[in-house]
Amino acid sequence: MKYKRFLLIGSIIPILLSGCTKANSFIGGDLIFTEFYVGEVYANRAVEIANVGNKELDLSKYHISIFRDGGQEKAKPTDKIYLEGSLQPGETYVIAYSEAKEEIKAKANLISEDLLNDGTFPMTINNKKEQVIDYLGYPGYFYNLAQCGDAVRKVEKLSASTYNAYDWIRYPTSNLDNLGNLNCLDNKTIFKGPKLTTEDFNKPYAVNNSTAGGGAVKVSLNYTIDGDTTKFNFPSSLAEFGLSGSQSVRYYGINTPELPHGGNPADPYGPEARDFTNNIINSAKHFVVQSIEGYELTETYGRILAYVWVSFENNPEPSDYFLLNHYILQNGFARVGRIERGSYNDLMLYNGISYVEYFYDAQQYAISNKLHIYEEGL
Repeated sequence: MKYKRFLLIGSIIPILLSGCTKANSFIGGDLIFTEFYVGEVYANRAVEIANVGNKELDLSKYHISIFRDGGQEKAKPTDKIYLEGSLQPGETYVIAYSEAKEEIKAKANLISEDLLNDGTFPMTINNKKEQVIDYLGYPGYFYNLAQCGDAVRKVEKLSASTYNAYDWIRYPTSNLDNLGNLNCLDNKTIFKGPKLTTEDFNKPYAVNNSTAGGGAVKVSLNYTIDGDTTKFNFPSSLAEFGLSGSQSVRYYGINTPELPHGGNPADPYGPEARDFTNNIINSAKHFVVQSIEGYELTETYGRILAYVWVSFENNPEPSDYFLLNHYILQNGFARVGRIERGSYNDLMLYNGISYVEYFYDAQQYAISNKLHIYEEGL
């Protein structure tokens, strides 16, 4: 029996933040932000815009405003980038920071010393009347738009709009393939999350007694615990790393609400999160646990840190499993844990996107739809 997904992609509700720039300054248009790249060295940055209309645009009529004084409701731009030339329909235009590496500047249509944005400051595209054509963030608020990452606008969202984080997905900074074109996965594919591959089973589960190798192993259920912890039986092949037999697995990268403990009451949706996870676990037929490449094998309490995959098929192929960590987030029963973007978390990719970025995207879906722990007032 397959577990039915009850979330609908078409029911996304845009996020509008209180205190943001007033709607009467936003008129929209055919010139929009499509990518914002910031490398691990912050000087390596670039922003991409595109003409999504059907007529040539005179770029001299537009400029980009940057807001580095976040926290002000009626913030004024601290820096402006004035555009040059023209842009044909369907074409992109890349502005690179003047101190970026040559590989980035080689892709640029304009090199500017005024691209003073480390990936956290909002930007707008404005016309000469200072009306807003498109947003990337909101003036007056700080965001992690693309810090140490490559934020790319989803293909279904290539139109001017007020800012919604769910319209964007972050790629790692390891390549610049997206810069200078409108390539991005469609939202339907991103929504499904990562998939297991044969290669994942060929990787080592552990490099040594403390460091994970990112490999996947088949396990069996021992017993269920709470929303982000389950006890599994591990194969004897991992005995050299002290991982064979029954082991408690802490779902990496997510935090579900707490159950009653130490005299404290349960957090809102704590029991519901436990039931959601355990109902899936008890209904599933096969389980795979995957370690986090380059990271620790266990956490502070000795539990194994891992990605947990489940399948309802009798004889599943690798692609028949779905990532339960991701699914719990997507249904609004968890928040993304304190996990570092970049570094080891950019080693494990599916379709060029890290597992962790699928997590943030799933969380943003739940926020947009006010699911469970993201209900108003919680």
